[in-house]
Amino acid sequence: MIGSQISVRVLGPVSLGPIDETVALGGALPRGFLAIVALESPRPVAVDRLSFLLWGDDAPNGVKVALQQIASRVRRALTVAGIGDALHAVAPGYALDVDPSTIDVRVFRSAVRAANESHRQGDDIDAIAGLTAALELWSGPPLADLADQPLATLLVPALEDERWRAEERRAEILLATGRSAECAELLSAATGRAPLRERLWVLQAQALAAAGRPADAVRCARAGIAVITAELGVPPGPELASIEQNVRANAAAQPIDERVHAAPLPELRPSLLDGALRRALDNAERAAGAATQRLAHDEAVRQWQRAVELLDTIDPGDDRTRLRLLLGLGEAHNTVSLEADARRVFARSMDIARRLGDGPGFAWSALGYCADRTGFSSPAEQQVLLREALNGLAEHDVLLRGRVLARLATECYWHDSADVTLELAEAALEASTEAGDSEGRLLARYAILFGCWTPDRTPRLVAECEAYLDEALAAGDHRHQLLAHRWLVPAVTELGDVARGMHSARVAVEMADELGLSVQQWISRVIAATQLLVVGRLEEAESLASEALSLGSVSEPETAFDYVSLFMWTLHWLRGRLGDIVELVEQVATAPGVDLARRLGLALTYAELGRPEATTILDSITTADLRRVPRDASWYIVMAAMAEAAALTRHQRAARDVLEQLRPFHERIAVNSVSASGPVAHHIGIAAWTVGQHDLGMRALTDAVDIADRVGAPMFAARSRIALAECHAAMGRHDRARPLAEAALAVARANGLTGVERSAVALLGSSTDPVSEAVSESATPARTSPAVD
Repeated sequence: MIGSQISVRVLGPVSLGPIDETVALGGALPRGFLAIVALESPRPVAVDRLSFLLWGDDAPNGVKVALQQIASRVRRALTVAGIGDALHAVAPGYALDVDPSTIDVRVFRSAVRAANESHRQGDDIDAIAGLTAALELWSGPPLADLADQPLATLLVPALEDERWRAEERRAEILLATGRSAECAELLSAATGRAPLRERLWVLQAQALAAAGRPADAVRCARAGIAVITAELGVPPGPELASIEQNVRANAAAQPIDERVHAAPLPELRPSLLDGALRRALDNAERAAGAATQRLAHDEAVRQWQRAVELLDTIDPGDDRTRLRLLLGLGEAHNTVSLEADARRVFARSMDIARRLGDGPGFAWSALGYCADRTGFSSPAEQQVLLREALNGLAEHDVLLRGRVLARLATECYWHDSADVTLELAEAALEASTEAGDSEGRLLARYAILFGCWTPDRTPRLVAECEAYLDEALAAGDHRHQLLAHRWLVPAVTELGDVARGMHSARVAVEMADELGLSVQQWISRVIAATQLLVVGRLEEAESLASEALSLGSVSEPETAFDYVSLFMWTLHWLRGRLGDIVELVEQVATAPGVDLARRLGLALTYAELGRPEATTILDSITTADLRRVPRDASWYIVMAAMAEAAALTRHQRAARDVLEQLRPFHERIAVNSVSASGPVAHHIGIAAWTVGQHDLGMRALTDAVDIADRVGAPMFAARSRIALAECHAAMGRHDRARPLAEAALAVARANGLTGVERSAVALLGSSTDPVSEAVSESATPARTSPAVD
């Protein structure tokens, strides 16, 4: 049998050893090295050529030493494969000297030559068999796992050309021997894999016509013209363009159905569209290797969009295939964080799925529409879509049921209760386990974290995070490992293990960078920066937050700015340098169409500086405006900024509005926030105090202080102590205000927190206590203010 002795494969992913017992080669460089010497075997490959093919223009210093090390790794792998003496260092470089029957590309070429000779001697049966055996050696695009390497650009096109020339020769022989139906079927797959090769389209159209299918031949020609024109921007040559005219001329006795544009063509349709889908994915992978992950996903979006447009041109009535393509396009949009575009695409795919009565198609569409990108919820009406999806699934479709239940669980956290979330998430885990769906299990475990995101379940939250991380590690899923580490940060910090929280925050940043996930890169940095702030490493925190803003300005400019600007506001307030960011806040908050979060950021800045414009902004934001804020990534930022600004300006209506929004969440996220310092409790406290609900305000602020102390976050504790001390002082309880202010002052002076120090000194200076009066002489009193986190 042809290829039975093959050990080295390059006609697909590069591999070494028997097909069912491959030998590990390591990274891209050893695989690339082996591919190059195998393609040139037995001729030696010069060092300079090896260097250029492996590294392009970025070859390392000491390239000869680097090649020696790579050759040593390849030689060890060859030894395991039983051909350890095959690689030689010979001038001017390296040579692989093995039996030609052990390298698939040499076997392929030998088989093609033999088949061509059989054809010349008139033995077409043997020629077809030989070409078929040769083509079966291909397991995909050549050097498929090295598509992002420099060598692919130079070596792959020539190899692909050899493959398709062999395919074309087989088709020509099949046509010549009257096997037109078989030829048409084989070429259906070929045109899908190589849609820009005009000769394949011509031969397929000719085969269809010869098989008595003139309508399908016309449609095939039209499809080829559409594909080549769409991809290359220029029409194909005259041979393909003349197919339709020739078919019509030769089929006068068999009228052609003029509706061929929408007629089904089973042999062509899967080939054409499967090829488009493969190109979308292949190009995305190539872009991922050649540039950044963001650019890779951009390329995927472009390819899926082209596939949709291609289908719209060729077959407007093929809604089932259109649904497949729209699902791919929507997912690509979601990956790039183009949420609005994704929702438009998935809304269209949901409509199609409803019309077709396709329950699974609707479920996948609803999951894409309700995609959760940053860990915050989407609008509540998404529950309706997810429940509709759930109702449309058969009981035996446990895989999709598990996926939908997991997504529904995270939605319900924001609009029902943590108990409902936990119940749905556990059902999702059970369904995914029954389906053997490892990705579904990970999604279910992610949803379980939301169900445990309550004060009384913090120990379980840590345990569930660890189980989630263990399962992600076992599955080798780096994205879920990243998410598990992100969740571990506030959970373990809440239990007082700040060091472990720091470790997980650092790992999350590193993994986000390694994966190139732009959204996770900036979010992980904000979390890590907050941990640094918790332990008092302010310079590092500021540097990491600046990186987060730079990264977020590309992937999610509005959301990233809202997050990071509030963080930077806190940092600058703590250090007494709020004036440094006034110009920036004014610039972004006065742009046309600016969102509520930025307007409130400006109001907060003005309020801290004592400027009356803060009240004007708060007056312009109505109760209805606040209630319309979707529960997305900016929701809590809006509430926090409004609570702070309302407290500083004593704006009772604004404080009452934000208190109405925050109180239902107090029992859910008061302790398990990003900073693990009780920010919800803090903001409920200052809002309640502003509207005269003093008992609630005092309780909430006391909770915030206790939480911050418990997790070892002295600066956040100082922030809440200042607010609580102000409340006591306003009620004339200077004996209670004084120790709170002194504790905050000690933390401020130990950590260089000028802003906190000024507020503490101002409080102490307002007391009649002699010690406090002495303290007040050491600093200039300043406007007292709590900070935001």
